[in-house]
This record gives sequence, C-alpha cells and structure tokens, in this order.
Amino acid sequence: MTQPQIVFYGDSIVSGYLRGGSPDTRFSSILANLLGAQELNYAIDGLGYLAQPPVGPDTIELIQQNMLKQAPKADLLMVCLGVNDVPLMRDYAPQVFAAVHEQLTQIAEARNGQPTLISMYYPGTQLGERSLALVDYLEQQCQELGLTFTRALIGATGGLPQFHHNDRIHPNPAGHALLAQAALAAVRELHVPALQGTTEDR
Repeated sequence: MTQPQIVFYGDSIVSGYLRGGSPDTRFSSILANLLGAQELNYAIDGLGYLAQPPVGPDTIELIQQNMLKQAPKADLLMVCLGVNDVPLMRDYAPQVFAAVHEQLTQIAEARNGQPTLISMYYPGTQLGERSLALVDYLEQQCQELGLTFTRALIGATGGLPQFHHNDRIHPNPAGHALLAQAALAAVRELHVPALQGTTEDR
C-alpha cells in the first residue's frame, strides 16, 4: 500500500523554529507520524499571507510554487499562516485580506475539492481585535472557497510558559506535542480515508 502524503505549508510553527519542533518534534512531523503519512514540509520562518520574511521574493515564490505543484498529489494539504500578518493588520488590513483571498484561491484551485485544512497558530487563548478580524476573514474565505478552516491551533498551548520558548510565542517540543494532538482531532473530522488510522489504532 502506498504511504499517504500530507503537504504542510506555513510559517515558523510549521518549520519548527528555534529547534522547538525540528525535525522530529515539530507538530507537523508528529502529526504525520501519528497518521502513518509522509510529511512534505514547505515552511519559511516569518512567512504570512502578506508578511514577507527576509529571504528574498524569489525564494518565497519558489517554495509557494513547489507547494502548489505538490498539493494536488497529496491526501491532505494543511496550511498554517496568519500570525505574522497580525501586526500588519493595524495599518494594512485591506492588503492582508487581499493577500489571503489571492493565496487561498490559488490553494483551492490546486486542490480542486480535495481535503484541505487551513489554520492559524496563536500562542494565547484570547484573540485581540486585529487577530480576531483576521481569523474571521480566514474562516469566511474558506467557507466561500470550499476549504476547511480550523481554530484548533489557536490557544492550543493555553498560553502557558512551560509550552513556549523564552519569546513566549514559539512552542517548545512540549508545545508542539499539544499542537499535534489538536491538529489530529481536526484532521479526523475531515474523514480522509487514507488518514483514518493512527499508530495508536494499529
């Protein structure tokens, strides 16, 4: 039997920044292992829908294009983006919303109805006004485009210091383990045939 495949696309939470989840203890790797799937990880620290990390636009475009090329072949695409856009919401909310619409439209077209989980990480349990506006817009766009949005990664660590690095933003390995369990529950709700079994079920 061919091993199922999950494509992950996102920011430092997906990359495992600060070694908090890279390469084997980041939530995406844990999740893929639990589901018996191959992980294809396309992540850039600092990436957002509008937020641009200091790696150069060519690098960002290449990773995005590689993700979109691989996405139609995967059993699941999981996207985790948005937290880096929150600071931009103060002065550039229309531009953030336009970037969200453009990228989610590309993702929806690439997936063509296949299971797609859109998420946003947030370290605390209470969203501020700008964060909530972005999350609400993400959810609205997903509904319109036939994608699935989950809030499972928002506050999954409870905002507790024992689950974060000293920056109080990025999860440490214990925090990534919590994110993986939260993501697992969200994936199970999608009922993807190739991803129904976990290592604990076998």
